[in-house]
Amino acid sequence: TIYFDGWLFRNPVGIQKYKEKILEYFKPRPDIDDQIKTRIKKLRSEFKTVVGVHIRQGDYRAWRGGAYWIPQPRVREIMDEYLHTAGKDAAETCFVITSDGAVDTSLLDGLHAYISKENAVCDLFLLSKTEVVIGSNSTFGAFASYYGNIPHIVMTKEPMDWNYYK
Repeated sequence: TIYFDGWLFRNPVGIQKYKEKILEYFKPRPDIDDQIKTRIKKLRSEFKTVVGVHIRQGDYRAWRGGAYWIPQPRVREIMDEYLHTAGKDAAETCFVITSDGAVDTSLLDGLHAYISKENAVCDLFLLSKTEVVIGSNSTFGAFASYYGNIPHIVMTKEPMDWNYYK
């Protein structure tokens, strides 16, 4: 048996080849799965589009000089840009927001948002049930994207390259 470890190790062939086994291994407990399915079903009954948003705040404020931390006003700008770029109607869209810190709801005026108050496990699998994850540059959003087989749009402080995600 050979094990590889580290940020630079990539195995896209293995990740794809063993995807079913990986998904089975990491699937949530039945009670968590039921809770998520109930929440998503309710949101989908009220909105045409459900978009996941992952805002990593805690350690990202200081880690690597805050290079990956996205302030919440910028998150709102990105959400608005997404609506415009994707041609989505704000009235028909709900943003499912997960975060490891408090979310400033005053920044969400004019948008429909469900702010999760659950634990990280529920948040991860909740994000995986949305149409797309807009999130911090972290493995949390990337894994939710992989698990749900949905796009992961990485937020940036600089202007977003929306053409890249088309």
